Amino acid sequence: MDAEDLYDLKWKKAHKGMAIVKPQYGIVVYGVPKYDINPGTDNQDDMKNCIENASSKSLTVNRVALLKKQPQKPDATTQSIVIFSESAKEANACIIDGVNIEHRYYYSERYLLQC
Repeated sequence: MDAEDLYDLKWKKAHKGMAIVKPQYGIVVYGVPKYDINPGTDNQDDMKNCIENASSKSLTVNRVALLKKQPQKPDATTQSIVIFSESAKEANACIIDGVNIEHRYYYSERYLLQC
């Protein structure tokens, strides 16, 4: 049995309350204009589609979030966002090549969770 077989098992039926937690890889993108993407006000599906459709490479976005819940300058026109994907390969490609949002490329780096 390999890892893929384990994902296909019906864990919820086998063990009540169990679920599979898939790893997520975060990519921080700096200086994104709020009028392009704004996790504070925009719909998750709209943001995901905007990023996935603009990307020249395959990128599956799970969710988009603000880097900081309480920005230092709430009236700023740009913000830093975190894009989460289940694919390490796709996340690494974005870190190497940048992220395309609304026909502009942005520098990105690996997201490191701060405790």
